[in-house]
Amino acid sequence: MSRYAYLVCEETKHVIWLGKIYNAEAIGRYFQIGAGVRNSENPLLMKAVMKFLAEHLGKTVSILPEEEYDSILDETFIDIGGDGPPGISLEAYIEDFAG
Repeated sequence: MSRYAYLVCEETKHVIWLGKIYNAEAIGRYFQIGAGVRNSENPLLMKAVMKFLAEHLGKTVSILPEEEYDSILDETFIDIGGDGPPGISLEAYIEDFAG
């Protein structure tokens, strides 16, 4: 069974898809989107995650498995890095972020 996860702030309705979680014996658990590199090696995604965390300081941020996220999802969530509305590309999201 595949496990996918999301970085979510229910208060602001912002979400970043983290992709699939892998458990490699030699290196431990990690997230990866598609057949590319591990998320930690994706500078664009890592910058977006850092901005997300900075913007949501003092709010409750959760890492939710797909089934939990699906149970709270509605049309008001902003999908950061998503490819459909309502959303914003990773490039646009980090455009003004110095961090």
